[in-house]
Amino acid sequence: KELEDEIKFQQESNANLALQLKRSQESNIELVTVLQELEETIEKQKVEIENLSVLQLKFSDMENSIQGNLEENKNQLLQLQQLQESENKLQVNVRFLEQALEEKSNEIENERSLSNQTLLDVETAYKCKLSAKEEEIASLEAKLRQSDDMGSANLDLIGEIEALKETMQELERDCSELTDENLELLFKLKDLQNNSMRGCTSFDSLSSELPAKSFASSESEVSELKSQIHHLEEELKKRVIEEDQLAAFESKLFHDLLEQFQMAFYHVKKPWYNISSHENNKFESDLDNLVNLNSTDITAPKGWGESVLNYIVKLNKLLESRIVECEEALKCDDVKIKETNDNAAESQKKLEDYILKENSLYLSIQELESLKIELEYNLTDLGKEMAEKRSEIEKLEADFLLKEEEIGLLRQCQRELEAEVSDLRKEKNQLEENMEIVLRESSITSKCLDDLQNDIMVLSSSVDSHVSANKILENKSSELEKSKHELELHVLELEEENMQLSERISGLEAQLRYMTDGRESSQLELENSKSIAMSLQDEIRRLGIEMETQKLDLKQKLQDMQNQWSEAQEECEYLKIANHKLEASAESLVEECNTLQKSNGELRKQKLELHEHCTHLEAELKESRKTLSDSSKRIEALEETFSSMLEDFAMKEKSLSSELDSLLQENIKQKEKLVLGESLLNQMYSEKSAEVENLQREVEHLTKEISATHDERERKASEAIHEVSNLHADKAKLESSLQEVQSKVKLIENELDTVRIESDLKVQGLMVELAASKQSNEILTADHEKFLKLLGNYRSSEEKLKTAVNDLELKLTVSEYERQQLIEETANLKVQLQKIAHLQDEVLALKSELNASKFENEKLEASLHSISGDCEELKAEKFSFVEKISSLQNAMSGFEECKRKRVALEEKLLQMESDLTAREALCAQDAELKNELSRIKRANKQFQRNIQQLEEEKDECLKRVHTLEEELKLIEDKQDRSKSRSKKNGMVKSTNQHRDNQHRDNGRKPSVKTDQAQEPSKDQQNPYGGQHQREVDKEYNSHNGSPHSVGMDHVTKIQLLENELAEALEANNKYKIQLQRFLPEGQNGHAAAPRKSTAEGEVVAKERYERTKSSLETELRDLRERYFRMSLQYAEVEAQREDLVMELKAAKNGKRWFS
Repeated sequence: KELEDEIKFQQESNANLALQLKRSQESNIELVTVLQELEETIEKQKVEIENLSVLQLKFSDMENSIQGNLEENKNQLLQLQQLQESENKLQVNVRFLEQALEEKSNEIENERSLSNQTLLDVETAYKCKLSAKEEEIASLEAKLRQSDDMGSANLDLIGEIEALKETMQELERDCSELTDENLELLFKLKDLQNNSMRGCTSFDSLSSELPAKSFASSESEVSELKSQIHHLEEELKKRVIEEDQLAAFESKLFHDLLEQFQMAFYHVKKPWYNISSHENNKFESDLDNLVNLNSTDITAPKGWGESVLNYIVKLNKLLESRIVECEEALKCDDVKIKETNDNAAESQKKLEDYILKENSLYLSIQELESLKIELEYNLTDLGKEMAEKRSEIEKLEADFLLKEEEIGLLRQCQRELEAEVSDLRKEKNQLEENMEIVLRESSITSKCLDDLQNDIMVLSSSVDSHVSANKILENKSSELEKSKHELELHVLELEEENMQLSERISGLEAQLRYMTDGRESSQLELENSKSIAMSLQDEIRRLGIEMETQKLDLKQKLQDMQNQWSEAQEECEYLKIANHKLEASAESLVEECNTLQKSNGELRKQKLELHEHCTHLEAELKESRKTLSDSSKRIEALEETFSSMLEDFAMKEKSLSSELDSLLQENIKQKEKLVLGESLLNQMYSEKSAEVENLQREVEHLTKEISATHDERERKASEAIHEVSNLHADKAKLESSLQEVQSKVKLIENELDTVRIESDLKVQGLMVELAASKQSNEILTADHEKFLKLLGNYRSSEEKLKTAVNDLELKLTVSEYERQQLIEETANLKVQLQKIAHLQDEVLALKSELNASKFENEKLEASLHSISGDCEELKAEKFSFVEKISSLQNAMSGFEECKRKRVALEEKLLQMESDLTAREALCAQDAELKNELSRIKRANKQFQRNIQQLEEEKDECLKRVHTLEEELKLIEDKQDRSKSRSKKNGMVKSTNQHRDNQHRDNGRKPSVKTDQAQEPSKDQQNPYGGQHQREVDKEYNSHNGSPHSVGMDHVTKIQLLENELAEALEANNKYKIQLQRFLPEGQNGHAAAPRKSTAEGEVVAKERYERTKSSLETELRDLRERYFRMSLQYAEVEAQREDLVMELKAAKNGKRWFS
């Protein structure tokens, strides 16, 4: 078994190794693909950097063109000042228009003509200038778009660089995981080799122990031991073959591992695009290694481990160098991209400032023009909408009148239909009365016919005497039959007329439904027309509010223009103050530049110190690697010594096995001698053969126990030796009693004693040697484990060193990044110093602009005097507008009277609609009450069915209780019989105690099931009871003869009963779930009382019987309670039904009152 377990373990470890090989291969392939992607991205970045250099040249050209545009802008500012003067004139005109809008609404057309003339004059004056400016703005926008595109390209580059950094970090993680996995593979392979060696030693120890113990046990077991030794030898051969196969498989695995590592090494060492590396020089030698891989043979596992470790170390070094090179290339790209981004941002800001100034002026002009046009359009639209809405209101009123007439006609038709329906109902009632009369007559005639037939039967006896009377009666009977036939035809005609009337009623009902549908549609149309009218009124109000808001907005815009003018003057003053501040900031910037240069020098010193610290740490790393290599060499030496020790142990075990074989041969010879002596002593041994057989059975039992557990082998071996010595003592006593009979037998027995004592001594010596070998083996394993722990500590220290180195590298990168930021800040400061010179030129230009603005202010004051004269003229016109507004107010008062009339009409309509809705609500209530009545009837029927089912189930439960009681009585009788038989068979009980215990344990399981389940169901118990009775009878008949079967019957019957109870409990659970569905206020399932099964005869059976009886009684009580609750609920439902009937009657009375 141990050999099989070890083989399985090795197979599993081989499978794990194969899986790890596949994973390492996949990770290597992924590494290669990632490296190829990095190369492609680096190539793309270089192409993009070249494009950026071209863009820089374009930007320089753009800056030159921008400077030319600035000079042109100065000229355009002068033109804009002239435009502002014209804008002031336009503002005067806008104020004039606002006053006109507030005072009058009828003379809008005259004002439009005046405003159009003024607009045409202004537009013809400035169209030429605006077209020129628009062309210039379009050219600037095109340039801006180009610059925006450049900015977006730069952003894409930055995103790609960040993605590259993330991929580099992922690559580093994958490399570290690969190295860890490869090291784990190596350690697992070494463990496999050690396990295989241990398996061999344990197998040899087993083969040596087994014959030694068997030799000491008895003479009859020698042949069995031989067969066992032969079997073990066959297993040894199989094991050797399997080990050879495993060694071949391991060699293949390691060969594939080395191939994969060399392929990964080859892919990583490929020359990268435009990245110079010192590793590329070794590329040709690696190609030669790949070609010569098949020729090289690595046989020893040590060579495999060393080669794998070498390849991993080389791979890690290569990847680190490549990662450093990639980081350097990425940093260079980052610096270039930042420089281009700064230049682009500066040029873009200048363009945006220029465009914003021009756009603000252009937008202010466009807003004024658009406001005027919108006012004109809004006024025309308002007039049109008012006219359209008035026409719509008139149409709606006409439609409303027509629909009222249609409603009146529909009501008349409805009344006529109702009158016809009442007439038809009356006719139907009369026809039903006629039918009843006809049926009564037909019943009377049928009775008369029966009487006549009876009279005919009486008169048939006296046919001869009363022939004439008979003829008369026959004529009467024929006449009566004719009358009966005519009555039947009349009844059929009445039925046909009834059917025709019912068809007419159905047709009239369909017409009624159609009329009601038409009435509802007309009501919906009325509601729609009302909603349209309301929406029109809301729109009129909204338009008036919008007119007022537009007027307010125009006033606010005029005030905003004035505020802007004042803000422009304040900005001029603010610019003067800002100029002084800029001069002061320039001086502070010069001082900051000096401080930054000093800090830069300090950072360089810190960088040198960090570099020295890094060199020191690298030296420590090298020392730690040397110590690791020394420790690995020591471990290998220890492993060699361990393997040599194992080989010595194997040799010793082989020598011991050979000695045991010789002892066995001697034992066989002595047995041949004993056979001759035992032939004489067969008569004496016949009396005590029974005792010897018992002793042999005990010895066999002991040998089986020895083979069962490995820990108790030595103790049980000593006990077996002691028992064998006791056997020898017994034999010595027998021999002493037989000394008088034969002297030859004494000599043979003495010789046997000496041989046995010698063999015992040899066995004890072998056992001592085995114990010593085991102790030495355990010491070696402990040493091996210690060395493994030391290796783990070394690895952890190496990992800590690696983490420290990584932290230092990160600090170095951070310091370099900060240094680059400082360099960039110094460059930015230099650029700002250059900008200050430009700002001074701009300040001078602004001063000239201020002088020009003062000149323009003087002109504006002169224009104000002229505007004051125009205002006086406008006041005179205002009085005339006031008179016109008063006339408009009179017209509005007439309009409000019309509105009041309309409101009165709408109130009437609302009253009509409320009446209609009340009738519809009554109809809906009738329909709902009918539906509720039908639902209640269905619910009553369902409750009645449930009650019947419950009563039937109750009867079935009572029947099943009786059957269970009968079965329990039968079981008690059978248990009494089994007790009487068990007293007679005491010896059989002692042998079957172990089996009874097992059956008791099995009996406890179904009892636990009965405890977990709930109350038994009555639906599924009778069939199971019948089956149980049949099974019990069969078992009783089959085991009645043998005493061994009496103890079994008791347990099997109890088990059958418990199984049936469990099934009944499950069925009861289902039944309870069904009941809970029907009951609205269902109760939670009653938990069954816990039951303990002891399987000890009559006591258990009685307890179970009492428990089942109590559970059935509780279930009956529950059923009665539920039946009582059902009856209460049924009474409540009937009360509700009566209330609903009363409500229906009241609703019908209300309907008649409305009709």
